[in-house]
Amino acid sequence: MMIIAIARIVLMNQVIHTLLLTHTFIRLLAHSFTRSPGTSAAGNDINRFICINKGYRLIEIPRSRVDDGTCDCCDGSDEGSLIQCPNMCDQVAQNELKSLNKLKIAYSEGSKIKAQYLAKALHEYDSKASPLPHLINEIERQESNVKLLKQDMEAESSNIEKIIDELVQDSIKKSSEYIGKFHLLLVLSSLIHSLNYRVRYYG
Repeated sequence: MMIIAIARIVLMNQVIHTLLLTHTFIRLLAHSFTRSPGTSAAGNDINRFICINKGYRLIEIPRSRVDDGTCDCCDGSDEGSLIQCPNMCDQVAQNELKSLNKLKIAYSEGSKIKAQYLAKALHEYDSKASPLPHLINEIERQESNVKLLKQDMEAESSNIEKIIDELVQDSIKKSSEYIGKFHLLLVLSSLIHSLNYRVRYYG
């Protein structure tokens, strides 16, 4: 999902940039304006002067800059009383179009570099993500082995406890038998000693 979102963002940026360039280019080519020099956008602003700039684009300047000896409109329509300004709109439009083309080329190169970084990031992600299923299966297998070993250890521990208990019980039984025999020997020894004493005393 993250990869798809990144790809959508890159594509959207390219579409927006293309639309902006197209809009600017259309404005550069638009030259059929109905307003005449000296009118305003609202038609009643006497403090603004409109440069028709046929072949470039319409601009508005303060009326104080009309006939001030400086060419503000590329078509020279703001001057005429003091100086005559040549129509430079075609050259201005070409220069601006060249700048836009340079910007477009730079953006295209930047987009290529971004795409390369994105492809590299996706490749690294895939290379790191591909071993994950194998590692998960290996972890599950090892966990299963540990579980089996634990069960075996518990079974062995139970058997060892049983054997130890049997040995203890057998040792107790044998000890009891030995104690019984020893007690019997003591009794017999005491009887023999008593008999010997009587034989000597009465004999």
